[in-house]
Amino acid sequence: MPKLELGLIHKAEIEGVDDPKYGFGYLVHSIYQDVPKTVETQKDYLKAILTELQVGEIYKVYPDADVIELIKNDDFEYKKVKGIGETTYQRIRQKIIENLEFQDLFSQLGRYGITYDTIKKLIDEFGSSTIAIQKIKENPYVLIRINGISFKKADVIARNMGISLDDPHRILSGIKHAIGEEQSKGHTYIVLKELLKNSFELLQIDTELIHNQLNSSLSAENPEIIAKGENIALNGTYLTEQSIARKMKGWLKNSEKLDFNVEKFIQSMEEKYKIALSEQQKEFFYNIKNYSVNLLVGFAGCGKSMLQKLLIDLLEQLGYTYKLLAPTGKAAKVLSGYADRKAMTIHKAIGYGQDKKEKDIIEITEDFVIIDEVSMLDVFIASMTFNKMMNPQVRVLLVGDAFQIPSVQCGNLLHDMLSSGEIPTTKLDIVFRQSEGGILDIATKIRKGQKFVDDDFTGMTKFGKNLTFHSVEQKWMPSGYKHYYQEFLKKYRPEDILILTPMKKGELGTFAVNKTIQEIVNPQNDNKKELVYTDDCTFRIDDYIINTKNTYEIMNTGNELAEIVNGDTGVIVDIVTDWKKDKNNDDIQIDMNGIIVDFDFDTIRIPLDDIKQLLHSWCITKHKSQGSSAKVVIVILDKSHKFQANANLLYTAITRAVDEAVILCQAETVNFAMRKVENLKRHTFLMGMLKTE
Repeated sequence: MPKLELGLIHKAEIEGVDDPKYGFGYLVHSIYQDVPKTVETQKDYLKAILTELQVGEIYKVYPDADVIELIKNDDFEYKKVKGIGETTYQRIRQKIIENLEFQDLFSQLGRYGITYDTIKKLIDEFGSSTIAIQKIKENPYVLIRINGISFKKADVIARNMGISLDDPHRILSGIKHAIGEEQSKGHTYIVLKELLKNSFELLQIDTELIHNQLNSSLSAENPEIIAKGENIALNGTYLTEQSIARKMKGWLKNSEKLDFNVEKFIQSMEEKYKIALSEQQKEFFYNIKNYSVNLLVGFAGCGKSMLQKLLIDLLEQLGYTYKLLAPTGKAAKVLSGYADRKAMTIHKAIGYGQDKKEKDIIEITEDFVIIDEVSMLDVFIASMTFNKMMNPQVRVLLVGDAFQIPSVQCGNLLHDMLSSGEIPTTKLDIVFRQSEGGILDIATKIRKGQKFVDDDFTGMTKFGKNLTFHSVEQKWMPSGYKHYYQEFLKKYRPEDILILTPMKKGELGTFAVNKTIQEIVNPQNDNKKELVYTDDCTFRIDDYIINTKNTYEIMNTGNELAEIVNGDTGVIVDIVTDWKKDKNNDDIQIDMNGIIVDFDFDTIRIPLDDIKQLLHSWCITKHKSQGSSAKVVIVILDKSHKFQANANLLYTAITRAVDEAVILCQAETVNFAMRKVENLKRHTFLMGMLKTE
């Protein structure tokens, strides 16, 4: 909903609704403000933006003029008006133009149920309301380009605009939607037979019409869809995989040997760190010497972290520059920890989400690039990252665990590279300290599908020195995680304890668990500021939070531009509900409302409009935890989670723990999860491309 201007008249389209919780109320479909035409109404309009004194000065110069029209057409001579400088004038002009653009677009599209936020996005996408209206009238399915508008939503709007069921725009958009649905499952292509079936179910028209439109699209001069035999893909996705394959093959083709003695280096590292490398680990450094691109793949406890640390020693000895990258803020923090060197997120390194001009000048120029947690990378981020590496002699190490869950978005980068046999690979499968039992032993058993408790087991048992397994009835799960959390608080700080659960909602979901933990570690206090965000979420000073969105132009508390990325964690240090005067103009009030978060690297003000990207972080989902670590992890796995549970998620969860872990569950659910391994096979082109490109 738009920000409402106090004292001005707004028009709204509302619908009466009967809410089971709150009773009768109104659902706001849209709310907007007409641009005023008379002198008096224009004065009122301007008073919402300026001080009364400034408005008075304007009308001394323009007593009878249509001031808003003058400002819109940039015919307003602000230098003649006392108290109006260029900055103030441009701010007024931008606001008026935005409002006019909105009214124009809303008058054309509001009747079709297009929301205020969507109209704002349309203006941003097309540059003006005029172009947006023209494009939508030509093809209503361009609405799908706007984040949050699915094919089904656009189809309702298009049908209301009179588009027929067999309109070519509708059929093509439906086909692309069916391919996109497959991409959302991780695949980069769909088999023709499945595509026709899914498209028919979606479009409800004759299959021959769908097939004809598909053939027409495939033969277009600049096709949006491409076919390789019976496999159909979006052209952009196909070219993305092709770009990855060509980059890797090109790097390998130009490989030059590094100038160092492997045996002497290994000996020096073993003496320096008092370690003995296995044959697998020694092989890693021969691959590093010989090839420009390498894979380092290993399970938890096999020594991947140590090898990366030793590699950094080598690079520093040789005088090579290097960059350490990871997919998320948490993963970058973990990488920085064990490498004892600064790591950053991939998104930050490549300028993802930034202004195009700024993004275009960002390059990765280092001699060596190490990318950790590669299983989390989708093909789009991988391709963008590789294309930013501008050093012609660059060497790349990709590190991952083949049993962890694959990327949320499409592609199967790690498994395709492994399966192709084309990328030099060091595989680590010897789990050190497994004989001690505990976390690494149970993680290995989970990975291998080796049952370690009976289905009917109840009670608590210990594995090794650091893993507690507690099987309880479902009704005791909430009190169970509270008990363990409070026990760990006797030895650890709250930021060292992480609770993992598969779901966000429900009694054992992240929202409910975080609310419970907040009451334990940071209860309501009259001396602490707080902000009630929803019925289930109140933000309070000293709360631990996680940021869930890459944000590249946000202000820190020093009023400097800063950035935060998905996965960054911090502590709320203040909650501000205030306005302050602009230091350059006492007549201008700056909105300071927001939450102030200390992210370690910077202290950021999160505006009220962006609070939705913050979540409490005492408890997060197992998916969200990938790449992170904590001294203590409490894993919740209840029988209500059976649908989401699998061996890969359970393995990922307990291997986040550094010192201790608890699995709170029903034993039968754990065994059920271990029998269900994530389908790591996805329909992709990359493996074949690596063999042939």
